[in-house]
Amino acid sequence: MKYFICDITGRTINYDEALCEALGEVVHQECSVEFWSQGGHRSLYYTYRPFYSVVPSRYKNSRSIFVLFLKALDTIFAFFIVFFRLLKNKPDVFHLQWLPFLSLGNRGANIDFFFLELMRKISARTKFVFTIHNMCPHGMKEDGRMAYNTLFAKAMEYFDCYVVHTHKTKDEVCQTFGLAENKVVVIHHGVFIPKDIVFERKQWDQADVHIIMYGSQNWYKGTDVLVKALQLIPNEYKERIHVRICGVVDGEMQKECSDVAVNVDLSWDNYYLTDEQLYKRINESDIIVLPYRRISQSGVLLLALATNRIIITSDLPTFKETLCNYDENLFFESENPSSLADLIVRYINEGIDREEVLEKLSELKGLYSWSSAANKTLQLYNR
Repeated sequence: MKYFICDITGRTINYDEALCEALGEVVHQECSVEFWSQGGHRSLYYTYRPFYSVVPSRYKNSRSIFVLFLKALDTIFAFFIVFFRLLKNKPDVFHLQWLPFLSLGNRGANIDFFFLELMRKISARTKFVFTIHNMCPHGMKEDGRMAYNTLFAKAMEYFDCYVVHTHKTKDEVCQTFGLAENKVVVIHHGVFIPKDIVFERKQWDQADVHIIMYGSQNWYKGTDVLVKALQLIPNEYKERIHVRICGVVDGEMQKECSDVAVNVDLSWDNYYLTDEQLYKRINESDIIVLPYRRISQSGVLLLALATNRIIITSDLPTFKETLCNYDENLFFESENPSSLADLIVRYINEGIDREEVLEKLSELKGLYSWSSAANKTLQLYNR
């Protein structure tokens, strides 16, 4: 059996590599696992087929027209490489992780459709699998969601089955796109456990509490909700709190948040942090806050579960499903800064048993293993 996993732009590279490594360990020499992507790494457990890019890594996040044009050419060239590899190898399963042009509207989607149509024709016996990491791209405005959903529904016609990470997302996918339930399989996202660092439990200091929010910052992640919550915390608690927001943030949003953050020790790392820099920031923290307004599944949360830190999230259904052993009172009401402020205060004044919460998080780290995800993925491939 030959399994090809493909993430053309490297959009979900950490997830891809962890899944491929676990798949390779499970199948051993009985099957071959190939991983095709940009920016990946080689492994003993799978064969890595890189897509090379003409854009230097330091410019990957640039929004200049020239860089975006070069990235589009990179992606189209990668599509051609995939096409010819499918033509030559005819794998049993082709598992695609992302459609790179779909969010650009009709013209972009037509590029995805063109290559999907070709690939299905030249490898007709291959099972095509698609992972729906999110219902729509992060930060997409409401007026763009309807048009995107229409294009997404058309793209789904090219696949035989689909992977989602939560039961809530499965319900939404089936309802929104009219997919049969037996074609959508829930395979929980594994916990990201960094190989080069150990996150020890930090001794809690009542007088000096460090809070971190990390990841690229934008409206749907609720950066402003956290900042507004800090303002609502009573002064006797506020003076003990040190907050750091890590990740690229739009200058206008940062200014708006900074204008609100009066008498708060708030620091911004407004740039792309390396893994080493991020892990250092997390190790310095006591609490990780994820005040999201919307998410299908969060890689940020799946890393947070490995860190031995208190995790505070909004009460989104997907978060509550992932943190399935959390009590109801350990979530705050989404988009409600006052609810978040109250929850932070309860942790600081010991209204919540922190050790009990950390034990719950440790249990979840064991539950969401990559070996479990790999075994369920193989069941899907072979059914």
